[in-house]
Amino acid sequence: MKGAALADLAFARAARQHFRQWLAAQGAEIPRVKRDEQYSGSRRAHYGIRIPQLKDGVKAWLRAQPDLARGAWLATLDALYGLTEAEEEEVVIEERLLAGLLLSHTPRLRKAAGFPLERLDAWLGQLEGWIEIDTTCQATFSLTELVGQWDEWAHFLQRQAASANINRQRAALVLPIGALRERPSEPRLFPLSLALVCQVNAQASVQSERDKRVVKALSWILREACKQYAPQVADYLAQEGEALPALVQRETRIKLASGVKNPRQRERRNLQT
Repeated sequence: MKGAALADLAFARAARQHFRQWLAAQGAEIPRVKRDEQYSGSRRAHYGIRIPQLKDGVKAWLRAQPDLARGAWLATLDALYGLTEAEEEEVVIEERLLAGLLLSHTPRLRKAAGFPLERLDAWLGQLEGWIEIDTTCQATFSLTELVGQWDEWAHFLQRQAASANINRQRAALVLPIGALRERPSEPRLFPLSLALVCQVNAQASVQSERDKRVVKALSWILREACKQYAPQVADYLAQEGEALPALVQRETRIKLASGVKNPRQRERRNLQT
């Protein structure tokens, strides 16, 4: 291992130690959030620290690293995602959440030319449950980032969708969601999103197991697509909708008709105001 790589590894180990100490030191008086397996989809232990508090911890660390280089950044992500060495102690959910937040809060480093998708592939392999997947994948990568490496991203997403790993299936559906919201739209994005929906919908996790992690993600990506591609989504439902779980069909049709996921909830909020 060369000198620069050794320096990056040493930096990453120190960063992970900092974050572990920071997690353990968070005050007991701060309200916690329940993160059992049913809530998070993960069997990991947790501190119950809320996402806004975790974001503050990441931002404070980044302010202390104004000249953070890409090599040290990637090594730190490897460490937080658990790639650099065998774990000597139980990993808490929050450590993986910190990794996802560090990824999303460093656009300068993430958008540099040639983002290493093979690294993201390895990081996804370390994640378990919807909260870990979504913190890394939801609205992290912009449409510009996807377009800049379009062929690589298309292959990457389709490979995740074809995986037997439920966490990777959810990642394939969640990763394009932020880009689907952006304007002007990219003409290749919606067809790719539909291809991902079809791939994941054909998986046993949907057809026989009805796993909520992927069923709800199917609904999510189609509902987000309704904002800019409503006619195309309606055509897809008319032609292929019967193959989708009933929940996905219902929520997508409600979104097409009303513009919201839950019209009753909106009505209640209007009455309260």
